[in-house]
Amino acid sequence: MTTAFPSRAAVTPEFLLDEATVRRMIRVVSDAAGTEGGVPAQKAALMNGLCALVDADLWMWNVTRMEPGEQPVAVSMVHNLSERQLALVMEEQYIKGVPAFHEAMDGQFMRPGHWTRRIEDFMDLGEVERQGMRFRSNEELGMGQSLFSSQRVPGQEDLYSAIGLHRSVGRGPFEAEEVRIAHIVMSECGWLHASGAPQEDGRAVQPLSPRLRTVLGLLMDGQAVKRIAYHLELSEHTVRGYVQDIYRHFGVSGRAELMRRFMVGDGRDLA
Repeated sequence: MTTAFPSRAAVTPEFLLDEATVRRMIRVVSDAAGTEGGVPAQKAALMNGLCALVDADLWMWNVTRMEPGEQPVAVSMVHNLSERQLALVMEEQYIKGVPAFHEAMDGQFMRPGHWTRRIEDFMDLGEVERQGMRFRSNEELGMGQSLFSSQRVPGQEDLYSAIGLHRSVGRGPFEAEEVRIAHIVMSECGWLHASGAPQEDGRAVQPLSPRLRTVLGLLMDGQAVKRIAYHLELSEHTVRGYVQDIYRHFGVSGRAELMRRFMVGDGRDLA
């Protein structure tokens, strides 16, 4: 059953959040706005505060390019995952994954407007298990219950700003009130959805193979070749080859130039 968000006219007393919770929500948004260090630091501050509000353990905030029938491409990412957890997420997203999950997620993320849902609100997890598929996250990632919220980046048709909140394996599901809290908080931080979106919109990432997209995501997270090789269980020589393939694809000479391309674009918008 999908969590329903009534219109203002239809709000009943039991749907309203208590004043103490509202004060905490306002404080989280306010503190994030006052955080120094730019957009990534503000996003991290907001997510850490939101995790405290809804009792979540792990979080990710992606700006993702989504087009019908195409592989989603994350073009900006902030998170509190460990290196190993991030490597597994990237590999599952691009290499292995669960088809039923990705199909459901793609359909959900293409919805118009701002939405917030638990994973069980838009797919039948029991059916996934009956079909013999599983989520690696349950055992290897340590992620159990999940909650997602997404909205289109203002002024950029194909880009979506989306968060994922996760509880450790074995913990109970998110309650309807917690879904509501996450939805409201993410609705009140429009400047973070609109600011800091990379000029590189991810189109150049699409032609890369799934393995190269995995390595690119870890490279953009700042991981060294040795760490990427360790997490993906590949040789350093193989990973170095992948990294050089990525540099050639983007026409850059190294990581700093690649980072600059994603942060400020290639300058062609100024021509």
